[in-house]
Amino acid sequence: MRFHVLGPLQVLSDDALLPVRGAREQRILAMLLLNADQPVALGYLINAVWDDNPPTTAATQVRNRVSRLRRSWRSATTRPEDTLRTVGNGYLLQLAGHGLDVRDFERHVSSAREAAGADDREEAARLLRAALGCWRGPALYGIGGEAVTAAATLLEERRLLVTEECLGHELATGRHQQLVVELSALVHTHPLRERFTHHLMLALYRSGRQADALACYQRYLGVLRDELGLDPSPELQTLHQAILRRSPAIDPPVGWRPEPVGPAPAVVTPTAAAPVGRARTTAPAAGAPVARPAEIPADLVDFTGRVRELDALDALLPARNEPPASGMSIIAITGTAGVGKTALAVRCAHRVAVRFPDGQLHVNLRGYSPTSPMPPIEALTTMLRALGVGAGHVPGQPDEAARLFRSMLAGRRVLLVLDDARSAEQVRPLLPGSSGCLVLVTSRNRLDGLVASHGARRLTVEPLGEDDAVELLGRILGPHRVANERKDASRLAHACALLPLALRIAAANLDSEPYRPIAAYVDELHRGDRLAVLRVVDDHQAVRSVFDASYEQLPIGTRRVFRLLGLAPGPDIAVDAVPALTGLDREQAALAVGRLAADHLVGPSGPGRYATHDLLRLYMRQRAEAEDDQTTRTAAVEALLHWYLDHARAATRILHPHLPGLTDLEHPAPTARFGDHAAAVDWLDAERPNLVAAAEHAARYGPRSVAWLLADVLRRAGQQPGQPVTVAAGRSGPAPA
Repeated sequence: MRFHVLGPLQVLSDDALLPVRGAREQRILAMLLLNADQPVALGYLINAVWDDNPPTTAATQVRNRVSRLRRSWRSATTRPEDTLRTVGNGYLLQLAGHGLDVRDFERHVSSAREAAGADDREEAARLLRAALGCWRGPALYGIGGEAVTAAATLLEERRLLVTEECLGHELATGRHQQLVVELSALVHTHPLRERFTHHLMLALYRSGRQADALACYQRYLGVLRDELGLDPSPELQTLHQAILRRSPAIDPPVGWRPEPVGPAPAVVTPTAAAPVGRARTTAPAAGAPVARPAEIPADLVDFTGRVRELDALDALLPARNEPPASGMSIIAITGTAGVGKTALAVRCAHRVAVRFPDGQLHVNLRGYSPTSPMPPIEALTTMLRALGVGAGHVPGQPDEAARLFRSMLAGRRVLLVLDDARSAEQVRPLLPGSSGCLVLVTSRNRLDGLVASHGARRLTVEPLGEDDAVELLGRILGPHRVANERKDASRLAHACALLPLALRIAAANLDSEPYRPIAAYVDELHRGDRLAVLRVVDDHQAVRSVFDASYEQLPIGTRRVFRLLGLAPGPDIAVDAVPALTGLDREQAALAVGRLAADHLVGPSGPGRYATHDLLRLYMRQRAEAEDDQTTRTAAVEALLHWYLDHARAATRILHPHLPGLTDLEHPAPTARFGDHAAAVDWLDAERPNLVAAAEHAARYGPRSVAWLLADVLRRAGQQPGQPVTVAAGRSGPAPA
């Protein structure tokens, strides 16, 4: 495993992120890593998690979270208890066989100082740059807690000291022209840090810019006196005098020759309106080369269908020869898990990349990964580094990094693909300000907030059509195999709910068994646990895993509604019926269903009605069976069946007031109310499949009384279970008995 603390806290195994859930678990791991190979007392961890106000259960909670960390590492190491050991009344994280970025950082720094001691300043500078390259953003970003924050502050100071040291070596080797832009950014990000001002003055002077070097000194002098009432150090005053006298002592090193200026970070310029310590960023200096990243992942060679969606995306973009729109273009590609959003975004990006000659950026925001979503500062750091900003010189505050990012893209035509976003809040800081840029965002969430705040255009991706799904199977398995078993290939497509992810997994499994009939695989799916079968054993790809990621992001109460919806008989459900199933009031039920719809875990099937595909419905039921006891499940379904019966009785009374039914003999009048004849007919038309399914469910599983009472109501309404008859017949008169 590799552990990262120089940026957001991460644990990786073979480049895959392992989960560290919640701030408390993150603080525990952070303190263990900062004290790696040393025992950490339980009381110290408790203080790090809760500061000075721990609960009475603090010790138990720490032990539980340590156990959870060990469990999450089992996929990476056979004995995680040897890595995270219990030592007395505390724990020790043993790094043997594992990596830690702060150890790499310190090793590079130590080697650099050995090189400097041997008077090899070129090698010292190279090693210090490697050390700074270990940083991915502010240390332990977003974890909080007094102990972690204090440790992160010390690490940040260490980074700045190493940066000063590195720049000193690079100036001594004649790289002053290349460093002016970088030093300008550092001076305005850290206006009271004298060493950066010293280096900038020297770099400007050696670049033939004496007046700029003197102006830099005057700005620093003004800030220092205004803020602290102090004068610069004797060393800086001596440099100032040397620049005034054009002293040969500060000339470039002997043998120096001008070098081409490489990619540079954004220039940071002062502004009287900006508070001290806060940067105001502008675009790179005119003529300075800038990086042109090309990060779009490879397109799928077997990409299939999506003609309508690609045409819709093309319609949202300006024509090839048209000038850019007055505002930035944002397209949100949304849909349920496994539906192919990323593949569509990548295909679209490759089609339009030529229109964005200044670069294409791609970031996986990990919105629905088993680990926590990528913080905006980490995404900004990734993109700024791709644009040429030095690893150690990305502003530590998200708003400052966002301003620098927007400045870097000002006047440029850049394509951004922000994949797997969790929410609009995660995306907003990553948006450029340039009208020439295009942002493609993929998400399982509808991103309503991004539509409202930034005018994003939304494209909802649905499962494939049957023909496209069968064609995808043919492209993976071979056209002849699918053509020879066309009917069974169609059955397989529907068993996979026409989801591209499920289709690809099924095809991969069949491709490994070239002599197995497709029909046999379909029979296996229907006989057993479809979700268990739809996985690639050696690659951790599974339909259930992507559903798990969506489910685990839900609030606890919404998870319960999600599970119970999977138990409802019938192809869909009305929001009005959800309170009966869940025991919630109408407003709470509507909010929960709205949240599920926002994450594409259910989809609209009509006004006020929602449904989902077969695989997700199976997942709902399995979650309910795993997390809700039999009594709870039975009570929820029976409450829904009685709701259907009550409303169906009320509707048929309006349609056929003179046609008595069995339910009228011994049962009280229904409580449901319909405004008029048309409303009753409309309700029966909408609920007809659900009423049939409810009657059949009650006949099979009980209560049997509901089964025959619903059957009687359906008879009176003009339909019988297993023999659908349109309810519209009731509009012109009584249905036949």
